[in-house]
Amino acid sequence: MTRREELGTAEPHAESNHTRRSLPVGSSTNRAAVVAAFGVLLSAGISRAQPFQRADVSRAAALRGAAQQGALRALLTGGAINGRTWDSIFYFEAQLHPALRALAGDRNAGPRAQQLLATIAVPDDIRLILHTHPPARPYDMAAVLLDPQSEEEWDFLRRCALGQYHDGWADTGAIQTLKLLATPRSLDILMEAQGVNSSRSNSITRAIQYVQSSPSPLTDANLNTLAERVAHAVGFGKWEGNRGLRFNQAADKALIDLTYSAAEDRYTYTATFHRLDGLWTLRGVRLTMRAFVMPLHEPRLTFPDPPIPRFAPEIPVTPSPRPGFPVFVWPPFLEPIVTLPPSPRDRF
Repeated sequence: MTRREELGTAEPHAESNHTRRSLPVGSSTNRAAVVAAFGVLLSAGISRAQPFQRADVSRAAALRGAAQQGALRALLTGGAINGRTWDSIFYFEAQLHPALRALAGDRNAGPRAQQLLATIAVPDDIRLILHTHPPARPYDMAAVLLDPQSEEEWDFLRRCALGQYHDGWADTGAIQTLKLLATPRSLDILMEAQGVNSSRSNSITRAIQYVQSSPSPLTDANLNTLAERVAHAVGFGKWEGNRGLRFNQAADKALIDLTYSAAEDRYTYTATFHRLDGLWTLRGVRLTMRAFVMPLHEPRLTFPDPPIPRFAPEIPVTPSPRPGFPVFVWPPFLEPIVTLPPSPRDRF
């Protein structure tokens, strides 16, 4: 029995100052937007009678300009998006990239467009969101900001790590990114956060220890080897292995799921890698799934066998003065406590 929280399609458990701003479902403006979006889908040959499929995403990827934006907006605002649709958008990221960037500031489609851009993890897209749009969820941006260049980007990581967003997700993402950056400046921010953000003291301490160990850069010609190094660097709970390797259409970007267990919880982190000059490079690691696993059966309690005395004396049998009536003596050094009376036949 499991309970899933797919962070790509659900809000985090910790509320953020940057809450999602969307219209009520019952408002006339929102109904008009939904009707218009469905019209775009139908004109593109995309049916909404069934959940969105990979073919729907491929049709949207074949469009251009405003038509593609409208179809993608309908995909992002038409309800829950399953993992396969999410991966299909990643597969066609090159064709959908202009529309995703245009929708990053959209009132309704913006939060999911930002999450998709965080999944693709192109540094220029992250800068665009930070510079022009308030992040719908600071965690998404903090977890993939592995190439900070401007003071504004470093200040964003610092404010997240110090807990100034009052959002536990943002704290976690920034601390993880500063740890994986492993630079003198990231170490300075972590040292500052250690004295301010007491609620994350353990994770900050582990991050400082990792940076001080002078780890090698997270790049490698072998993708599987790099993914294993990243899994150990993230170091959340017990690592259960990596799975779910998938590529974009050009095979120069990849997603890999890093799975962990902690007590009865199961966590999946999705790492994004880019191939640059023949080397795979880590671009971001985001928590994408959390599951609570309850045992189906109560554990059986087993008890050890009772101890056996080192010297187990035998119970002696003392002959009875009357035949047919043995008297058992225990312990052997005591007199019989109970004696059987004579039978009536023996009295005569």
